[in-house]
Amino acid sequence: MKDILNLTIEFAKEIQKTKEYLNLKKAKEINDKDHELKNNINKFNELSENVKNLIKNSSKKEEIDEENSKISLIYSKIVNNENMINFNKASNEMNILMNKINNILIKAVNGEDFESSCVEFNCGSCKKCSGKN
Repeated sequence: MKDILNLTIEFAKEIQKTKEYLNLKKAKEINDKDHELKNNINKFNELSENVKNLIKNSSKKEEIDEENSKISLIYSKIVNNENMINFNKASNEMNILMNKINNILIKAVNGEDFESSCVEFNCGSCKKCSGKN
């Protein structure tokens, strides 16, 4: 078992060399430096907590609606922030890679043919799986 764990550590090091990982890391770093984005996220969290408290305290619908309108505006600013858009793209690309890796490992553990698994990101173009992997 020690050998497989050592191989896993080496594999993890290789994952950290991929463009997907490096892009995600860079996007996180950029987001961390984006003070406007951080402020909007903090404001979003504050407003969300406030709405929870208003609902908990059976506040008037108008008060809750007003806070929800503020939340929608802040949310729009967050999701339309260029750095957040880039982060979401990088995160999606990393998730695709991890899903491919997980699918191969799951097939191996289940005794299935994992060696013919599609390794392309544009699944569907691979003749081996016809987009089913």
